Amino acid sequence: MSCSTSFRFAALSCLFNVLSIAAICAPPGEPLSLGTEVRSALWTSRTLAPVPLEKERLIVDKDGLEELLERFNGGVAAVARHLGITRPKLYRLLRVQGIEPAGFRVS
Repeated sequence: MSCSTSFRFAALSCLFNVLSIAAICAPPGEPLSLGTEVRSALWTSRTLAPVPLEKERLIVDKDGLEELLERFNGGVAAVARHLGITRPKLYRLLRVQGIEPAGFRVS
């Protein structure tokens, strides 16, 4: 890895961390107002590897996430498997959208 590539990776990693912390610390009901470029960047991987062409970018809105949580009775692991993403990534998406999965769980 060249020096410029490792610097870019470090800068992207730092930006990702800062945005993740900002999203977590945002007051409930007041999500961050992120531009489309920033939202798009948060959906991508942290690596500099190109995204395979056959894999489409995941786009799920708040209603879609709530629908899936209802379908899977609030099971975050099941929703993440269905979407093909990790649980931590799903939790980040839920936080950004202001969704609490516990509200969908059937007791």
